[in-house]
Amino acid sequence: MAQPTIPGYSLVDVLGSGGFASVYLATDADDQQVAIKVLHDHASKPTDLQRFERERATMRALNGHPNIVAILDSGTTDDDQQYTVLEFVSGGSVRDRLQASGALHWAPVVEIGVQICTALDVAHRSGVLHRDVKPANILLEGNVAKLGDFGIARLIGQSQVTAAQSIIGTLAYTPPELFHNRPFDGRGDIYQLGITLYEMLLGRAPFTSAAADNKATVIRRILDNPAPPLAQFDVPKELSDLLDEVLAKEPADRPQTAKKFAQRLNEVEVALGRTPTRIVDDSEPVPVDTETLGDDEKPKPERTVLDWPHTVDISTAGLAHSVETTDPGVSAEQQLPIESDVAPTPPVISPPDANVTVVEPFPENTGVLASKSNQPMALGTPGAAPAHYDKSAAPSTTTAPEPKSKSRVGWVLLALGLIGAAVAGVLIAQNTAPDAPETVESDVVDGEEDGEVPDEEPPRTPQFNVLDEVAFLEPLGAEHAVIFDAVRNGPGLTIVGGAGDGESVDEQSPMVWTLDADGADLQREFEEPGRLWSIGVIDGEDFLAVGDVNGPGETDGLAFIGSRAGLFSTTTDSTFTGPEVDSLRASAADPDTGSSAFLVGGRQSVDGASTMGLWSVARPSPGADPIWVAEPIGTGAPGVVSDIAVDGSLAVAVGSEVVDGVDNGVVAVRRDQSWSFLIAPLPNTVLHAVAISGDRVIAVGETGDDPTQRTPIAVVASDDGTGWLHRLPTRTPSGVARDIATLDDGRVVAVGDGPADSSRMGAIWELLPAEEFASDQWTTRASADVPTDQFTELRSIAEYEGTVYIFGRTEEDGRRPAGAWTLDLDA
Repeated sequence: MAQPTIPGYSLVDVLGSGGFASVYLATDADDQQVAIKVLHDHASKPTDLQRFERERATMRALNGHPNIVAILDSGTTDDDQQYTVLEFVSGGSVRDRLQASGALHWAPVVEIGVQICTALDVAHRSGVLHRDVKPANILLEGNVAKLGDFGIARLIGQSQVTAAQSIIGTLAYTPPELFHNRPFDGRGDIYQLGITLYEMLLGRAPFTSAAADNKATVIRRILDNPAPPLAQFDVPKELSDLLDEVLAKEPADRPQTAKKFAQRLNEVEVALGRTPTRIVDDSEPVPVDTETLGDDEKPKPERTVLDWPHTVDISTAGLAHSVETTDPGVSAEQQLPIESDVAPTPPVISPPDANVTVVEPFPENTGVLASKSNQPMALGTPGAAPAHYDKSAAPSTTTAPEPKSKSRVGWVLLALGLIGAAVAGVLIAQNTAPDAPETVESDVVDGEEDGEVPDEEPPRTPQFNVLDEVAFLEPLGAEHAVIFDAVRNGPGLTIVGGAGDGESVDEQSPMVWTLDADGADLQREFEEPGRLWSIGVIDGEDFLAVGDVNGPGETDGLAFIGSRAGLFSTTTDSTFTGPEVDSLRASAADPDTGSSAFLVGGRQSVDGASTMGLWSVARPSPGADPIWVAEPIGTGAPGVVSDIAVDGSLAVAVGSEVVDGVDNGVVAVRRDQSWSFLIAPLPNTVLHAVAISGDRVIAVGETGDDPTQRTPIAVVASDDGTGWLHRLPTRTPSGVARDIATLDDGRVVAVGDGPADSSRMGAIWELLPAEEFASDQWTTRASADVPTDQFTELRSIAEYEGTVYIFGRTEEDGRRPAGAWTLDLDA
């Protein structure tokens, strides 16, 4: 095969070649050595190209970490072959080292293990699963180990492939859960690293031998046999015991995150009298030389989510409003106390391994080997998770029961029979593919090791689907439209927003739509300019829609009240109209207060400052004008109430205040008809929406020092002021969570998008609750179905007749019409 011609590079040697691609040693224009991976010209199927581009995009997203092979350039050869330029790692792979010298001493094995754990930790928190961790994919240069070959990596949220369809990666390193048709998650990567470390210590993987074992035998060992304890081979017992845990058959019995695995390896080093290997600080990435890259190829800005702990304990009820509450230089007398009957609790950082989302759980396939667990847990019971997801498909401490059969022998025969078909496919693939060397000196070639097969995608049903309703997309021929909120009532969903010739408030008019079983209908376009941000409903009859309109200052509050959707009359009050900046952003029914009562939140002007505004609204009699009563909330600093949730007597409002130029996220709760902060304000944070789910109060929003590079977050708290701040996983460098809803089956789902520019991409998250709030996790949902090449802004989520709807806006031919989608979490 002739060597390709790549402008700007001189090929020196072939490092390795497989059925998918070849890797060349080359020099660049500065005579620096690089490794160039070139896709074979016959590997031109769409799946091959997608796999190659997926690896390129994944490694580019992780650029800068010292323990991940860096991507330097990419393009197309003169013969139209795709190529990727990678940093050249001169020390070869761990596979090379094992072949040259056999088993390694435990000390360098642990050091390599810690470094690869830090690489996996960054990948998982960035939403990437490697899925092929093995000695050939760990490269060495001096004392530094680097993880390479992301060729079969997946973004968390993309479709999963289980063993019933295809063996992912290499058979000897395949986690046992795949053979039970259970998804591969971050704990699968941890298992593969455990197998790799075991092989480094012993010279061979635990479930293979020097004999020519057939694949069915290896699979049976993976499923049934524990790995022989390494302590019997003179490996320190502390390390042997840890690897026994890492190689547990059940994912819930392993270390739950890569960072926790690294910490456990550090503990082994300390116990054995060695200085622990440093766990790389994600906020100190190694810079990548980007001089040769085009603007569209340069690494994206560093992800904020990597810069600090993923979950923060915010059990700080009783601390001060001030942004300086954690500054030891500020005395208690200088701090404004919160009105709360809850004793103060000092803020601490929760354990580093808590709440790191490493899995997108998908419903299990219905194959014979699939195990199902559909036993619901009671809603509202303290410490109990809502009945909303199949625990066997989620990263919880509860594992699904093994499939039942009349005898263990019968189960094994059944398993071997099903696996035999997959093994046959593996053998065919191996016999028809060219041999691939195990020894390469750069990012491993995509040759098939023993048991490896091409990564084929099974057909899947999309979770995120466009709802093509003209009433939404082109309301009365409007060029631009956006939907901000939806509320369920008897006939269907009543939906509010704005539409007009432009995107600003003075270019739009308030809109009300209704969506029912017959489709969407534009029920009302108001003559006033402006837009509606929110709507509340009582018993499907009484509606209160609120928003804003350009006024004498910047905006005035705007409100309409009606006895049924479409029939509204204007209602107003001097507290949210006038020469200052006012706006109404949230409306919620408050039935515990009265039969026709609402709570409304927003921004009101007081003494020249636009502060958090909160009103109770009630009609003294049917058809009468409502009475607006402003309720004290916040500190008086500039701010806004963004959303309100009411569940019985519990009412919660969220928003933000600006203190010394810094946004502070606020969660307030009503107790004894007065409002106080549930937790201390969160610096550099804006909260947009809130929901109540059993004994959890859950707010979502964004956080970060730079308003243009903020990270989506969720705050989960109990009514006693104990809470945690979660960093939500994202596919983009920044983002925002805009709305959250508790569905009828108990599931909690949030929506948003990011980053804040023309490339905005929608995002969907689901809460995976645990018995202990601190162990809650969040996962992305439907990520593979949200367009990556189209502006998609997700603003609201609601449910009607078992269907989950998402609303916002999209982009088409220079217009930004309203967008509507359905979400099928069970697809």
